[in-house]
Amino acid sequence: MEKLVLDGTTLLEGVRNIKAAKEEFESIGESMSGIKDAVGGSAAHRLSSQLQSATDAWSVHRDKLSAALQTLGDQLAGVIEAFGTADKDMADQLCK
Repeated sequence: MEKLVLDGTTLLEGVRNIKAAKEEFESIGESMSGIKDAVGGSAAHRLSSQLQSATDAWSVHRDKLSAALQTLGDQLAGVIEAFGTADKDMADQLCK
């Protein structure tokens, strides 16, 4: 019978990486808005308008991806907690 081995450190690192990716996606919107503002002016109105359209479209996708990363991180944190609780419960049963 094979045994299941979970590395809590690796799982926690996964949670941290997911949170970092989520924060990066959220900060991209600020950068895109800054680019649009920098272009500005009447001569660059068309480019500014297209940048705004791209920013708006990206915002929708970024928000969806950010929500998915949040859900994934929450689920992974739940797995870590559940396995930690199960491991402790089994250890307590063995010590009785």
